[in-house]
Amino acid sequence: MYNAKIKEEFIDMAAPDSKTAARARRIFEEISQVEEYLGKDLCEMNADEAQLALGKSTQTARFWMPAITMLRRYVAWCADEKGLDTARGVYEARDVNVVDVLENMVSDPGGLQSLLDRLFYPERELRIDCIYRCYYWLAFAGFKLDDVFKINIADVDLESMVVHFEDEEYPIYKEALPAFKNASTLNAFNAYSTWFTEVKSWNRVVGLQLLRGLRGMARKETFRNQLNKFLEARAKAESRPTDNAPTYDRVQKSGLFYRVHVYESATDERESFQRFADLDMADKTFKLHRGESLENRRDHKARMLRADYDKWRYAFYGEGVMAETEE
Repeated sequence: MYNAKIKEEFIDMAAPDSKTAARARRIFEEISQVEEYLGKDLCEMNADEAQLALGKSTQTARFWMPAITMLRRYVAWCADEKGLDTARGVYEARDVNVVDVLENMVSDPGGLQSLLDRLFYPERELRIDCIYRCYYWLAFAGFKLDDVFKINIADVDLESMVVHFEDEEYPIYKEALPAFKNASTLNAFNAYSTWFTEVKSWNRVVGLQLLRGLRGMARKETFRNQLNKFLEARAKAESRPTDNAPTYDRVQKSGLFYRVHVYESATDERESFQRFADLDMADKTFKLHRGESLENRRDHKARMLRADYDKWRYAFYGEGVMAETEE
């Protein structure tokens, strides 16, 4: 442990019990690699250096805010109680989990639309990538991946702004309306190229499926590969690196968390996530550990969802205190 005497003094002062003290020591031990390499204590680091140190700690990844809160208390203690000349790097550094959430999830429908606008061409150009936009909007609305390829044009109700599927209604957010309108009404997509001087139009394959393209019906096994090829082709045409498309699961979870956030904000009630765990486990077969029941598995999944939601809410809205839920 770097500067062990000072850190042990802080732990003796700040830790309310032996478990917390042991966790604090593990965190300090892990970041000591960077402290020794730089030849400076955490309290002396700038933002980039502190970010590097935090990245070495598995505790900040597992226990979210409690770890970074402890480290910030340590820096404040060094300044206030020990009179050390400290820097504010640990206050400016972002927790590794916050970075992950901000880079791979979205906060609300407006956030998803901004992401899609970076990945795809404007909807007004009537290109084939409207089906890729719809793919992500269906994820955000809560559709399971297997089900998005079962949706037909007749299931899309633009007037009521919902998609009907198996006796359920899924929202079409106002930001998504242009993409859904194109995908459900166009029989051909426009193509633009430097190889020809005027816009060309290519007929879609005949069918009822919402996500059908030019050559055939959309299939789960090939859709993601086609999406990646589209992004690669666009990047090549614009002489820039290829954008990384978000995963379906991350966008789907973002939509779930957005709706939970709206619900909690409106009702002041805390979502348990039990019902979402039940839905996720429905029609699945599980290999249970000895002594484990399906109820145990569901409760664990609900706790994990709640912990992920708390991370998402803190990252985008700065609300709440992160749960110390273990994997």
